[in-house]
Parts: sequence; C-alpha cells; structure tokens
Amino acid sequence: MKLVSLFQPDDGLRDRIRQVEDILGAPLPQDYVEFLQRMNGASLSNGEDFGIELNDGSYTDLCVLYGSGEGVYNAARLEYWLNRRPQPKSLIVGSDSGGNIFWLSLLPQDYGTVYFKQDDYPQADGPVAKCWSAFLELQNDTD
Repeated sequence: MKLVSLFQPDDGLRDRIRQVEDILGAPLPQDYVEFLQRMNGASLSNGEDFGIELNDGSYTDLCVLYGSGEGVYNAARLEYWLNRRPQPKSLIVGSDSGGNIFWLSLLPQDYGTVYFKQDDYPQADGPVAKCWSAFLELQNDTD
C-alpha cells in the first residue's frame, strides 16, 4: 500500500505551518513538516486497512492524513481541528474510517509521539508510534 497525496503543497504552506505552530505554542516535528511539504495530506492508494495496532490489541485503519491550505476541504484541514485537540500541546493529524482521530503530541516528555483516540471506546486510546516517520512506516508493515 502506498500513500497518495490529497492536496498540492503551495507557496503559502510554510507560512500556514508557522501559523499553526504559533497557535500551538510549539514547533511541529521536522519529519512531520517534511511530510506536509511533500504530500500536504494523504490517503491510502487502494483503500485497504492500514493495520495499526491499538493499546487494547485491536486494530484500526487509516482513512486520511490532514493537510493545510486552499483546496483542502474543512474536515481534512489541520486548521479545522485546532479547537478540537485532546490537549493544548497537540495537533490532530488524521482519522480512521470510523472518524476516530490520530494526534501528534508536542509536549516535551513525548514530543512527536502519534496517538490514537476513540471517544466511545477509550480502552483503545494510546500511543501508536514514537514519531511521525515511525507512524508512516506502519503502512509498510502491511504490504
């Protein structure tokens, strides 16, 4: 399975990333910024399960990774999710097919860790990867 870019990066992307960082009060991890500059959001090319193991031993899929800027529809726009964060120093970065979220921590103790959150089944909540690059590598485990 391969990730497919949903939105074209544009000249204003770096400025929008800085605006998000200003709102969050923390810089985004470099590997995540590089992903945004390269793909500006993504989905799986064939729609198959991403195969991410959760805290309770169950699995979920990946539906979309959010992007930023013009042409990005609201529900897939990083800026849309800023007021819905699970904690102040975090950024919601994607969702599974059930609408549950993946979020990135910007706290010093777990900076860059990608978490999963499911409102109606908190037993599954927890970290899924120690950094953005490791999160993206999870898709290679299901090839």
